[in-house]
Amino acid sequence: MAEHKLIRAIVLQRNNEFIVVAANGSVVLVDGEGTVKGSSGAQEDPIGAIVKRKRWGTIITQYPQPVTVFIESLTINERFPKCFTMLARVTKGGAKIDSFNSREKQALNELIQHGLVVKSKTNYLLA
Repeated sequence: MAEHKLIRAIVLQRNNEFIVVAANGSVVLVDGEGTVKGSSGAQEDPIGAIVKRKRWGTIITQYPQPVTVFIESLTINERFPKCFTMLARVTKGGAKIDSFNSREKQALNELIQHGLVVKSKTNYLLA
């Protein structure tokens, strides 16, 4: 049986800085060594937090070990829907619709409903 991975945070990268948007809505700026450089004081809607910051950098799924340790240190009971893993597959230039299977297209349609992705005739694009 496949392991079910709970998505507790979405990470955006620019240079050697990472914005961690946690599933509870908190936003933290972390450097490549895992040091916290700043955080938002208010609890936000996690989807709104991603929408506000998605142009800051690239959404990634593989990040340095210190950032992984930081994310694992967070005590978050909430989790993002599974569809948010698809954000890393849609690059700034877009992704061809034909490159996704039907299950992935279903997840992308959920992201379209959240306003994070738009669909053209041939591509999925970041909104």
